[in-house]
Amino acid sequence: MQKIKGSALLLLGAALVANAHAADSTLSSADGANTVRSNDEGIQEILVTAQKRKERLQDVPLSIATQDAAQLESAGIVTTGDLPKVIPGLTFTGAGAWSHPNLRGVATTITGPGSDNPVAIYVDGMYMGNQVASLFDLPDIERVDVLKGPQGTLFGRNATGGAITINTREPSHTLTGSFSAIGGYFDGSGGSHSANELGAKGYLSGPINDQLAASVAVYYNRNTGYLVNDLSHDSFGDVSSRVVRAKLLYTPTDDIQLTFIGFYSKRSDEVTQAGLPYGGLTAAAAYPGSIIPTQPWHVAFDWKPDVKAATAGGLVRADIDFAAGKLTSLTSYYNSTNRMTVDVDGAYAPDCLKLGACVAFDVSQPEYAIAQEIDFVSAPIGKFSYVVGTNLYWSNGTEPEKVNDFSHFNPLVPDLSNSGPVFAADVLTKTRAIALFSEVNYQFTDRFVAIAGARVSYEKKMGYGAYTCCDENRLPQFVDKGYTDFSPRVSLRYSTSNTSNVYFTFSEGFKSGVVPYSDFAHGAADPEKIYAYEVGFKTATHLGSLNAAAFFYDYKDLQVVSFTGISAIITNAAQARIYGLDLDGTANVTDHFTLRGAVSYLPEAKFTQYPGAIVFAPPLTPFGLSSYTRDIAGTRLFFTPKLTASVTADYEVPTSAGDFDLSVTGYHSGEFFYNTSSIPRTDAYTSVSSQLSFAPSGSRLKYAIWGRNLTNRAVVKSIIDAQTAPVVQFDAPREIGATVTYSF
Repeated sequence: MQKIKGSALLLLGAALVANAHAADSTLSSADGANTVRSNDEGIQEILVTAQKRKERLQDVPLSIATQDAAQLESAGIVTTGDLPKVIPGLTFTGAGAWSHPNLRGVATTITGPGSDNPVAIYVDGMYMGNQVASLFDLPDIERVDVLKGPQGTLFGRNATGGAITINTREPSHTLTGSFSAIGGYFDGSGGSHSANELGAKGYLSGPINDQLAASVAVYYNRNTGYLVNDLSHDSFGDVSSRVVRAKLLYTPTDDIQLTFIGFYSKRSDEVTQAGLPYGGLTAAAAYPGSIIPTQPWHVAFDWKPDVKAATAGGLVRADIDFAAGKLTSLTSYYNSTNRMTVDVDGAYAPDCLKLGACVAFDVSQPEYAIAQEIDFVSAPIGKFSYVVGTNLYWSNGTEPEKVNDFSHFNPLVPDLSNSGPVFAADVLTKTRAIALFSEVNYQFTDRFVAIAGARVSYEKKMGYGAYTCCDENRLPQFVDKGYTDFSPRVSLRYSTSNTSNVYFTFSEGFKSGVVPYSDFAHGAADPEKIYAYEVGFKTATHLGSLNAAAFFYDYKDLQVVSFTGISAIITNAAQARIYGLDLDGTANVTDHFTLRGAVSYLPEAKFTQYPGAIVFAPPLTPFGLSSYTRDIAGTRLFFTPKLTASVTADYEVPTSAGDFDLSVTGYHSGEFFYNTSSIPRTDAYTSVSSQLSFAPSGSRLKYAIWGRNLTNRAVVKSIIDAQTAPVVQFDAPREIGATVTYSF
């Protein structure tokens, strides 16, 4: 660990730290792609559009991180959940099927419809609000970009922690394509079960005529299950995923460009909800004959965990150039459907389930959303330039759920039956949002630039709920709340040379209020607000580049949830404080040897006020953990390690037979906790992945062998946190595989 940490701290910054859509999702496809050029001194410069205008990376007063397709592949990154391995400061945990990305300590634990992640996720400019649909496979990726810190002015709604933008490949007027066959093997060590993984992906793009170009990407992957079922001693955890994405690029004139995108993804997943009770803490422990798994990658259940999710959508992007600037319109729609079954006690305990002390869930969280954004980016007007725009967002999300509904036959417990669920809910949450924003740049001198902007937002949340509990039908409940916010941003940048600058940025972030999804009687949680201060330094030379930032966050009215096992109570934890350092860079050691590294250090990320926190902790009772109310001020924020670091070494060996490329990535994370009790935790760990590829001379084929989690470390990646049990899920064990790719 010390070698990894030391290397990362000494590396010269990240030349490839850039963001095609870093500060907004409505850039044209032409502007949205990062480009690399060489200046008069022969230094490579990355041009980005982080502030809706093309400029050099080192001129953008923001912390930006990016990974292109080749870097993601060599580091073994196949889903968004793997991104923390190459982007320190980011963790990607969750609550079973619900994903919770965390940037610099800013995250959420709430999983209801309309609750919104504070780290916004975009795919090709489309805001993906549903947390069940935010674990994405990355089959046809151009690059993934991460923007750190609040982005309330230009970027969009609820980006208090930052944003993750996923940019897929654009249609080309030159015929191009690639096809890959993927095979992997989980070796069954460390208590896991051996399993196979097979996949294939393809991409094809080309011209239709002088004005039209199209592309299509397809992806399929399946693994047969590396978990061990302690009840049957067989393997468990079949996962299959498929993605189809099509794009059409229409350029009727030199000044007009239209892009049409449609996509569909489907995932069937037995792993995401399957876990074991942390430390054996489960209500099932009080009942004879229970089978309680204790070893990583082992499970036992009397209610089969499963997730089936599908997402479809489309967007239309229009870019029109005028002499005065560029007008951009982005219209999008997506529809996410899903169904999840959850064994909340994490054990096989029929008697516990029959008595209602253990809990089995059947829940869905479908959502559809429509968004429209229009903005105008001006051409320079003397020393001035500006951006002005508006954003509309409209979504409906539901959550029908049933708890302990044994009216249908369960083959795991054949004599389990009742007349219907002990608790049922049918909830509809509506979100209506509108925002106006503007930002102005003023160049005082050739070296000194000031940026000032603001966003005015209005969000309305409406909830409708019908509940059945304890043989009683409750009256329908209704909640209606509106929120208004003003979020400013000010940045100052001074160029110390043609390749270096220092900057200061102040920004505010706003996360809308949340409607409780299991009982509206508790009322809505208030909005979150964050005040962020950042100073940074950026430089790039022919030797490499370096980006460094120090930041301080004043974080108010954090939204938190306590889950009793049946209902969720949503409240505001009063206040938190975060400060830390980011460092990332590259070193071009030779023409064929490159080092990339990054470090995020958060010495302070804690609740400064949190009275009345609901804590589930020992001793165990026949109904699970005991419940307490406690002031937990001074405890660390959830999902937030003090130190994360990554190092990647790329070594190319050109020969007469072809080109060899060896890439090794090491990642280290400190420990972190998941809830108010600080009982479940992810211990400090280091993981290593590697890839060796060979591209024969004169051939369109490329062969690669790779390994992921080579240290075979069992890492807790998510938790279903309930009073009945804290059920934890583990990241995948060691996998060795090979990929063959044909490109043209």
